[in-house]
Amino acid sequence: MSRGLCRWKDGNAFGCAQHHPYPSGSAGCALLLRIKKMTKVSKEKFTRFVGNKLGTTHKDGKRVVGVVLDSIKECLQDGEKIILRDFGSFEIRSYGERNGRNPKTGEKLIIPPSKTVLFRAGKTLKNEVSKND
Repeated sequence: MSRGLCRWKDGNAFGCAQHHPYPSGSAGCALLLRIKKMTKVSKEKFTRFVGNKLGTTHKDGKRVVGVVLDSIKECLQDGEKIILRDFGSFEIRSYGERNGRNPKTGEKLIIPPSKTVLFRAGKTLKNEVSKND
């Protein structure tokens, strides 16, 4: 069984041997690519990916991802908006107290104020993601 490089639709190659046992260009390879695009990437896999991109160890990738995520969290807790040009922005959205209704019983209730994190993808990120379809 030969293991070589498969190609994405845009022509960029990736190593099949790193991802699965199918030979390059096989039907199994194409099927796995379709499935792979629908799966979620865990923090563990993401930190390994970052370590590989940096040419270092998984431990270093884990440290880098940890520092970035902690920094984002600290800035948001301080009430700052984070703008990463060409990627997107993070901000805290506050919602005031409002009236609501229990869907099971129909009983009226008051929903307390809350905060949530809002991420808006940048134009460049949106274009890059839609280009790969």
